[in-house]
Amino acid sequence: MAPALKVRWNYQRAVSILRNPRAAADPRALRRAVGLLERSRAAVPAGDPLLTQILHALAGAHHGMFRLTKDSAELDRAVVHGEEAVARALDADDAVPARGGLAVILASRFEWTRDVADIRRAADVLEPATARESTDPFERATLLATLGQIQMLLFRETSQGADIDRAVGALETAAALAPRHPVSGRFLTSLANALALRFEAGGHPGGLDEAVDRGRRAVAHLDRPEARDLPAMEAAGYRSNLASILAQRFDAAGDPADLQESVDLLRAAADSVRDPLDAAGLHGNLALALTIRHQHLGSLEDLDEAVERARRSVATGPTADITFPRRASTLAGALALRHSSTGSPADLDEAITAFRLAAAPAQEAGAAADPDLPLWLSNLSTALIVRFEAAGAQQDLLEAVAASRRASAAEVPELRRAPVESQLAAALTRLAQHAGSAADADAAVEAALRAVASGQQGARQAPRPGYAIWLHRLGDAHRARHRLTGRTQDLTAAVDAYTRASDVRTAPFTVRARSAREAGLAIGERDWRAAADAWEKATGLLAAVADRRISRASRQRQLVRFDGLALDAAAAALNVGDPARALAALEQGRGVLLTQALESRSDLGELDRLSPELASEFRRLAMLVEADTAGALPLGLDAEPSGPGAERRRAERADAWDALVSRIRRTVPGMSRFLLPPPVSELTAAADQGPLVVVNVSTYRCDALLVTPDGVRAVPLPGLDAQTVAAYARALEARTAPGADPEEFLTELLAWLWTAVAAPVLEHAEPLLGAARRLWWIPTGLLALLPLHAAGLPPDDAGQRPPGVPELVTASYAPTVRMLRPPPPDAPDPTPGTLVVAVGPDGTRRGVRLALDEAAAVKRASAGGTVLLADGRATVARVREALSGAGRAHFACHGVTDAGDPSSSHLVLHGGTLEVRDIAVLRPPGAGLAFLSACSTAASGEILSNEAIHLSSAFHLAGYAHVIGTLWPVADSACLELTEQVYAALADHSPAEALRQAVTALRAEYLDSPSVWAAHLHLGR
Repeated sequence: MAPALKVRWNYQRAVSILRNPRAAADPRALRRAVGLLERSRAAVPAGDPLLTQILHALAGAHHGMFRLTKDSAELDRAVVHGEEAVARALDADDAVPARGGLAVILASRFEWTRDVADIRRAADVLEPATARESTDPFERATLLATLGQIQMLLFRETSQGADIDRAVGALETAAALAPRHPVSGRFLTSLANALALRFEAGGHPGGLDEAVDRGRRAVAHLDRPEARDLPAMEAAGYRSNLASILAQRFDAAGDPADLQESVDLLRAAADSVRDPLDAAGLHGNLALALTIRHQHLGSLEDLDEAVERARRSVATGPTADITFPRRASTLAGALALRHSSTGSPADLDEAITAFRLAAAPAQEAGAAADPDLPLWLSNLSTALIVRFEAAGAQQDLLEAVAASRRASAAEVPELRRAPVESQLAAALTRLAQHAGSAADADAAVEAALRAVASGQQGARQAPRPGYAIWLHRLGDAHRARHRLTGRTQDLTAAVDAYTRASDVRTAPFTVRARSAREAGLAIGERDWRAAADAWEKATGLLAAVADRRISRASRQRQLVRFDGLALDAAAAALNVGDPARALAALEQGRGVLLTQALESRSDLGELDRLSPELASEFRRLAMLVEADTAGALPLGLDAEPSGPGAERRRAERADAWDALVSRIRRTVPGMSRFLLPPPVSELTAAADQGPLVVVNVSTYRCDALLVTPDGVRAVPLPGLDAQTVAAYARALEARTAPGADPEEFLTELLAWLWTAVAAPVLEHAEPLLGAARRLWWIPTGLLALLPLHAAGLPPDDAGQRPPGVPELVTASYAPTVRMLRPPPPDAPDPTPGTLVVAVGPDGTRRGVRLALDEAAAVKRASAGGTVLLADGRATVARVREALSGAGRAHFACHGVTDAGDPSSSHLVLHGGTLEVRDIAVLRPPGAGLAFLSACSTAASGEILSNEAIHLSSAFHLAGYAHVIGTLWPVADSACLELTEQVYAALADHSPAEALRQAVTALRAEYLDSPSVWAAHLHLGR
């Protein structure tokens, strides 16, 4: 073979290897290509045009070897050959591919070494090639796109506006040159990224909207015929880039719709790529978006999916490439947040391990640190502080401070400095509190001030959502220093920072509510009016904290964080002499989930008259929203698929609900306050049958609010305190458990309740009782677990018992005042007939031993027909169906209170359970009385006691005007005896009076056994 032919043949063989994806991924094949090209280079004359092509290919081969081996020497060889190819090019046309190849290699070396000279050289090399208008339009567009990417990298290093402007200009030209090419979406998505980066730099206020527009055009390009055969990974990249920009716009403006769209795009991208290695980064991006959405809305389901996606990303992606630390950090962040919601130590330990992996140098010796390292170190610091708080290991706190200091000392772009400095402030604040160090407290305040100042620099039309967190930590730092030094100005500064944080409208509602709460706690007794204002603001945010867009379980978890807030707000209002304001705070900050459910069942009589179309739409939407609120399906609503689609349906319904309510208020005359919290004057109208006694138990003070149609007045209760209430409530469960002897404990408890609460209340309420002597207890906090309705002193030495609550009044309960509002005028009368559900014990379930005897007693006393579902016939489906046709429902079965998740509390039926969430969505027409002769059906447990989530309140919410339930397990024989007496009295008396008569009779008979008669209570009007 002639030498010239052999040279060309070796060159072509090498090029075929480089163009073959499989060969290009094989180091042996690449080494063979390098050998062929070296032989060709040695044999070709210096003036031959082929030499430039050989050198260009040789540079590409060494670059490919670097990608596989991460050997920086290969990268250096690639640069040398690329520079020589450019230098030896005989004309401008010959130089175009050589310049493009060298620019890509220099950019790659820059990403490895962070040497700005490389990225500057890359831009200088490529710019002349992009200026040649005679070049093929697509080839020129590709070169311009590469130039734009390089100038974006240069801008990230230099922060010079001219660099990002040049990047945008190059990418705009690229997108215009090839609008119908199969891969023109690449140019649009790169342009979108450049516009987003320019916006982040503080220029072009509308640039983020432009970026979203270009990103959407790139995604829309996927639907064109010419893009039909694009690789899945490229299509996924378009969606992923748009998702990132939407997340950025959410960070800037706080619109949840952007975050929802971002999650949808990332999920579609990740699930469209089959190769696990390729999909790893996409799963990581989705995990990050889900984590951000959890931080904004509080959805536990988002967090669980984020952990699962991030684990998949770490497990399936490469461990040696530069993306691994980012993927590990995303996993760590999701785990750390899940720990904060669930308290799982395993999640926290795994998070810290993953943060350490992310923060550790991932590159070989000599490689530059990742620019995200300061952020990962800050996240590691956060997790270590959380573990220190849980376990108390000082080493965790010291490592957290060291990590934050290292992050703060690193080179961080100004726009990203705020979170780093803020976390340093948080770490130093905790160290100052732990060690009592004023110097650390000073350093914490200084770091927090730097964070806020940096955040202010980055603010444009509205503060970023993170700005509230930075302000909150500034408040923490000032407050910690005040505790150490006593300086009043620090306390003033803390309150100011918390207040400013609570006013950041783009921030998550949980952050705003927490900041408002801390403002009140900080000022406290120094200025009760200011504390009342702060806590009123916080309680006003709780409905938004329990966002309808997230599941019921997530809403419960969000509200747990603010348990007791409304009680303190009421105490502050009472300290400034405003009992009406105290009542409003309790109504707004307690029973938030009940209120959401009540909203969907509002009286629509007036709306029916004024706008039948809107009333009909409200009923339709209310059923769908209520299903989401309760986490269960009402009768008549078909089951819907669970999973990611459920979150979108929930969000869409919540948005539609908000829009409909706003439209009703705006367009229907006289309906401007539709579903708004009722004024106190409307609340007091609920006391038309007797006084309502709202007992507020706060650590600051305890009072009873007497609510009558004439207004609200406070009765101080100096004998009541939160600590004693908590001690009795926590002891009640153990002392009334099966097998225990509760009588002495209950006797003591009832006497204390009489002295501390009932006696002073009845003294003030006596003139208000009227002939019916009706009274309603609305206890707050853990007092809701105690039997106020049975309070009284024990018998004296002569065996005589002084009159107690059962003898003096007919007492009922309500979770909130709003639950006692009169039914609408068109409410149907109770349906005739009684459903009796009787489930005895068998080998697979717990039940009531005398269930059938109890059922027989109810049947004997009931008029209008009785339907009995006993044992095997008492299935969940049959019971739910039968409830719709009976005015009374009597359950003689086992009840279970789930203290961890009150919505899962349930009645045990045959082959299944009837949960609180299932009951709450029922709407049986003509519901009258539900008698729950089961264990603890009116007890919610310590968690969310202010939400009153239990079986009795669920039946009341379902529409039963009267519910009889129990606060603890009661012996089967006692249940049977009380049931017989109640039903005997129902012939002539209301359910509340019938229960009172039965209790007083049993109280007289079982003088020293309060467990027999004190557990049953009446809930309702």
